Amino acid sequence: MEPDSIPLRLSYLSERYDKNLPQVISVTEAIYGSYEDLLEDGQEFEVYFKKETPVFSMRMADKTYTVPLNSTFMFSVLYNPKNEDLSIARRGYNFPTVADLMKADPLPTVVYVGRDCVVASKKKSRKDQSILKGQILLILEAINKPKSKTLKCLIIGEASKEVFLDEACEGCFSTKESLLLFPLPKIAKCIKRPFMTSMYLSDGKILHPKFRNRHGMIDTTELSSVGSFICSTNLPSSRATSLVEIFVTVSVMFCVNQKNEAELATLNDNSILLSEKLTPDQISAVIFDSTATTNLLQNDLLLPQHISNWLDEVILTKRTPPRVHQIYESLEPFTDKQFDQNEASPSMSVQSSVDTHSPPPLPPRRSMILSPPSPLMGPVQVATLNNCAYGVAKLQKSPVHAATEAKQPESKIGQYFDTNKRLLADYNVSKIGEFLGLMGLKQYAATFSHELVDGKLFFELDDVMLEEDLGITSKLHRLRMMRIIRGEQHVNDFLTI
Repeated sequence: MEPDSIPLRLSYLSERYDKNLPQVISVTEAIYGSYEDLLEDGQEFEVYFKKETPVFSMRMADKTYTVPLNSTFMFSVLYNPKNEDLSIARRGYNFPTVADLMKADPLPTVVYVGRDCVVASKKKSRKDQSILKGQILLILEAINKPKSKTLKCLIIGEASKEVFLDEACEGCFSTKESLLLFPLPKIAKCIKRPFMTSMYLSDGKILHPKFRNRHGMIDTTELSSVGSFICSTNLPSSRATSLVEIFVTVSVMFCVNQKNEAELATLNDNSILLSEKLTPDQISAVIFDSTATTNLLQNDLLLPQHISNWLDEVILTKRTPPRVHQIYESLEPFTDKQFDQNEASPSMSVQSSVDTHSPPPLPPRRSMILSPPSPLMGPVQVATLNNCAYGVAKLQKSPVHAATEAKQPESKIGQYFDTNKRLLADYNVSKIGEFLGLMGLKQYAATFSHELVDGKLFFELDDVMLEEDLGITSKLHRLRMMRIIRGEQHVNDFLTI
């Protein structure tokens, strides 16, 4: 097929065609030695979906690796203040009491509690709290007062539960690396960067071979995002089962191929079918850069296997049939007697607000004259002659971005409405998706992204839109969002620990 575009990088194709998938692209100006099996000149790919992956950067030795936020690997928080041998640091340091722990310079970021300990409550009306063996404490700060020294901590896993440990508290605290393993989403929420780390397999028991004699450093303070395409080689035998994820970071050039209407319709059907059964296990190869075949660690980090949130990163831009704004419903035909009774009033008015799009045409009917509604008309006039069936327009509810003409009942505005609206006003679509993740509602980020819901539009939503236009069927999930939208809850409850 003749190409439809000049050779372009995937990063540009992503910006230009991400709303018009699926497409067919082909490799041009391939680089010798880069994925010879897949990126040869002329190789075609059927591109089905775009994917946006939130990532951290990790440095190890002289290389920088891209680490997906939803990686299956576990990451440690390595404490090595004296820059000792790595094997010693991994065995960790033990601190019998809080007083011993407070002597450490610098203070560890997190520690493992090796025995049950009691935290005395400062208020007589409250019972003493217990910190159980096996819990992990995030150390916030040391508080030194003339008569007492305490350690302010947060119990990881119990959001917003702060504890103050007296210096006499005995907890057998440890920095042993294998006891301080976290998934990256937990690190993103709790652990300050930069910090030293090692990577373990998903069960947390086996150290990744690349980290046996070295450690990494996660030093990015903010998450970034990397785009990719989910596609298949243009081979019918592999279309349904074997997919390839190509990141926009590859330096190979691509062209968009011309396809006729029949070919595009078939491609669209394949895309719709694939979207209904898409799983990470179908990804047989991940192409991140031109030389990634020799970078086995980067391949391990990017190749998805059993990632629960992987599908949330895929933007299902399948081409569904256009939304029908006017649906015509057939009524029972008039009898001659009924027609005679209504001859004095030969037309029928249907009062409705008309969408700015023209309605789909009616199929031809015998002895019928239809006056199609104009976008500028108020009521729709449907004329009838003789004894014939005719249709009346049933209005369908507008999409999220359509102007809502029917006034919604005013909802109660909470005390944080103006503050919430101001704090999220500059959030783009990607940032709103991250905010949903902090609220524990990450599963809806892809839908919000598809509907282009940004910080400003977020506060125009109501309960009906959340349910019917954005598909949020859970009442509790809608309530959680509406508390922010109405200002009944402060956004800082989610933006801060």
